[in-house]
Amino acid sequence: MRSERRTFPGVVVTDNGFWDTFRTVYPLLSLLYPDHLRWIADGWAAAAREGGWLPKWASPGYRNSMVGTYGDVVLADALVTGLVSPEYQTAAWDAITKDAFDVNAPSGGAVGRVGLDAYTRHGYIPYDVGVSDCVSRTLDFAYADWAIARAAEARGDAGVADSLRTRARRALRESFDTATGLMRPKSRSGQFRGAGGSGGFSAIRWGDGYTEGSAWQHSFPAFDAETLIALHGSPAKLRSKLDDMLASKAVFEAGSYKRTIHEMREFRALAMGQYGHNNQPAHHALYVYALAGDLNATNRHVRTVLDTAYGPDFYAGDEDNGEMGAWYVLAAVGLFPIPGTDLVVATAPLFDDLTLQLGASSETDDAAPPTLQIVAPRCRRRRRRRSGDDFEEADGPSDTDVADVRFNGTSMGTRPLRYNAVARGGRLEFAFAHECVDALEEGASADAAAHQGGAPSSPDASASPVVVTTHPVSSPPSTKRPETRLRPHLGTFPPAGVFPNDEAAVPLATLGLVAAAALLLGLVVGRLTARRSARKTRHAWKKPISHVV
Repeated sequence: MRSERRTFPGVVVTDNGFWDTFRTVYPLLSLLYPDHLRWIADGWAAAAREGGWLPKWASPGYRNSMVGTYGDVVLADALVTGLVSPEYQTAAWDAITKDAFDVNAPSGGAVGRVGLDAYTRHGYIPYDVGVSDCVSRTLDFAYADWAIARAAEARGDAGVADSLRTRARRALRESFDTATGLMRPKSRSGQFRGAGGSGGFSAIRWGDGYTEGSAWQHSFPAFDAETLIALHGSPAKLRSKLDDMLASKAVFEAGSYKRTIHEMREFRALAMGQYGHNNQPAHHALYVYALAGDLNATNRHVRTVLDTAYGPDFYAGDEDNGEMGAWYVLAAVGLFPIPGTDLVVATAPLFDDLTLQLGASSETDDAAPPTLQIVAPRCRRRRRRRSGDDFEEADGPSDTDVADVRFNGTSMGTRPLRYNAVARGGRLEFAFAHECVDALEEGASADAAAHQGGAPSSPDASASPVVVTTHPVSSPPSTKRPETRLRPHLGTFPPAGVFPNDEAAVPLATLGLVAAAALLLGLVVGRLTARRSARKTRHAWKKPISHVV
């Protein structure tokens, strides 16, 4: 018997994996292309209305791939920020609350939350109830709960908001092991796996409760920093655990995967301790430093990733659905929204002077779209601060040690910004913790002088949502090619995604991929890979990277 075929009115979108993209692609679209995101969100709401469930991984129909229901975070954030059209808002709300509360999803795992009944009953998914990836699913469900709670609050539904926020916090508390400071698999009786028995617990073992990673990559969820800090005992103790993650050796055990998968090889090749930038689950972790009170630790480690995990012809791992490129763009411009929250971590950008066209929120909005100017003036020579009045002169830009962040003239210290304020635009200024000397030397450009005086030039911003102007404040740019990072240089960012570096124009693949993903309205960016040999980066790669598509 042939199934009934029907045609529905409205927008339809497909080909997207939320497990990847919710972290960076959708936050980037929300800031730069809100008009596009609006009808993408409408399309997902329409897909849920027509198919009965919100897809987890649409390719092009429902597919059981990865865990969690991170589409809930995307639609919840879109509802909160007003980026779901009125005619689709009910469908969007119904879809995310169905994921949150309906324990009768069809078998197969393509829709709904596998293990939701156990998660609701125990506060976590025990490892002995027959549900795989129990820790990852628990934390993924908690993340979605937290985001939906915000949407419920915005709708005035305090009961749902309180219920889901309480459930999310309980999931964190139940999963956290105070002895190791990590999130661990737990039995129905409340015992952590390996506690008091044979086998033991290994923090570097992949699988066995974790999706494409180990406990290290899954233990620092960013949606509720307050609870995470309380679990560790203090902000300093949480930061210390992050230090341990980066200081550990980049080694792994195959665990329940029973073989070495390409994510393991890429993780080892990156050699940033147990931080795995080659894959999505840990992409927020370095920003947890800032949420725990140390913005400059975030600045330093993010800069290391920009320097070493990206290049004009390679990534350090999976470019899934544009997510890896979107991370680069957000880090390069110095804005990292935390999905499911209203927080935006402002970090030291790669550029001295950057203007973002934030985009109109709808196609019918006749008002000029807001812009955000990000100013982070460096100096070619600086005095490094010491105790008392003793200073030491040093060369080079002081571009990761931030003393203060000012937004629209108000000092924010080093605290995160609020999304709604950022989306309205204005001026974001970074003051660095070094005193510049010899700010202007003979031959410095007029633009440099203007910049030093606080009046940078304003290029035509009509061609692209991202316009970059950088102004050397002392000497002309160095003619030495940087080792790995594509460095800013005097000029305007071309709309075609060509990046002027110190010697020649080099294609900026990361921005091009993300712009293509946005302009093609949710179509999948091809899976790219970092096939970079040990000779081509500053790292001491233990093995050449290989990738299996």
